[in-house]
Amino acid sequence: MIGAVDLRRLLYFRAVAEHGSVSAAARAIRVAQPALSHHMAELERLLDVRLLLRSRRGVRVTEAGAALLRHAGLMLDQASQAELEMRSFHPDGTRRANRTIRIAFIPSLASSLTLPLVMAVRDSLPDVSLHIIEAGTRESHAMVLSGAVDLAVNLSTDRQVASAPLAWEDMVFVAPLGRRPDANPVIRFAELAREPLVLPSIGRPVRDLVDHVASDLDIALNVVLEIDGLSPIVRAVMEGLGSSVIAPFNIADEYAAGLVDVRRIIEPPITRQIVLERRGGFDMLLAERLHGILRGHLQELLSRKAQYHTLI
Repeated sequence: MIGAVDLRRLLYFRAVAEHGSVSAAARAIRVAQPALSHHMAELERLLDVRLLLRSRRGVRVTEAGAALLRHAGLMLDQASQAELEMRSFHPDGTRRANRTIRIAFIPSLASSLTLPLVMAVRDSLPDVSLHIIEAGTRESHAMVLSGAVDLAVNLSTDRQVASAPLAWEDMVFVAPLGRRPDANPVIRFAELAREPLVLPSIGRPVRDLVDHVASDLDIALNVVLEIDGLSPIVRAVMEGLGSSVIAPFNIADEYAAGLVDVRRIIEPPITRQIVLERRGGFDMLLAERLHGILRGHLQELLSRKAQYHTLI
């Protein structure tokens, strides 16, 4: 029975549960799909319980699978913590000097995530200290590639789905207060063509995301002003210079204060990924540990603020 729940199988099981399919999990953890299917079948056979319900649309965990998933999270986190602590020692058993990790944040998240991350790292990784840098996606992406930072919390620069994004955000349409007096809480993407838009310049993640959707739908957008920087864009919208497309997290306070009009975008929605980039050669286990910490805090932050302001 003990062999059925070895850490490797628990890691595989968690990957399948999180990705919702064996094939997606196999790609993410770089394990051959037949081998992964075999391990899942063996895990169920040895535990003598159905863990996964399989269908053409993927897999989902049973009640027993959900229970095992909770235990798997605790056991894998504990094993990861133990291994990380062992890496803080020299081969002779003496402790290494404190390790500094350089991590860049996009400006829209830096102020909200820095303190929770620092506190979590202080509690769970006492031999690690952080050097926090605020930088836009393009700048921090270049810093990761050059090795100037170890990790970067960025917007995805690729339309492909990342294997393990930190979070997803549905962007919203933001207009000057009173510009759209109807009470409709949504706006179709095609309707954006009739709006004077204030957007970041071409090459910025949000602009590229909006342009890609417009191109797919063969829609010409009316961009009247290009501004790189969230605060100036919000100010321009409030001053009546145009409308924009912004993450709900970044406009929630202005919306709650009654300073702007906000609509959900549909047909299609505009969704962006927040990802954690890792420089080549950086400790993968430590990166995964920080990914888990960041993902938990970020998803809680986005959910709490979105629910409070009822933006999405």
